[in-house]
Amino acid sequence: MTNFLDFEPDDAMRQLDIDLGRDARCFEARNDPAGPGAGTSYFVFDGEYQYDLESYRAYVAAEGKNAPKVVRWTFHRLVAVSWMVVHFPLGLVSDRKLS
Repeated sequence: MTNFLDFEPDDAMRQLDIDLGRDARCFEARNDPAGPGAGTSYFVFDGEYQYDLESYRAYVAAEGKNAPKVVRWTFHRLVAVSWMVVHFPLGLVSDRKLS
């Protein structure tokens, strides 16, 4: 924050500056020419798997003492997948502190 005054602002003034700045950005975003779809989107992906222990044991038997001690990714079998898209439109989400 640029201080044009001859005194140092206290914490309440700094917080007010932060809050007003965020409110102004939210207001400006509502009138953004990018349109109502503008904002931030996240794609959340989750895959669940189980180990193919029978194949892993055969691999360990074939490799002997040089085989890795952990089940490698090649012995993971995908059993469930889920995903979700989360969109935060500009101007509708505020990161203001809650009191």
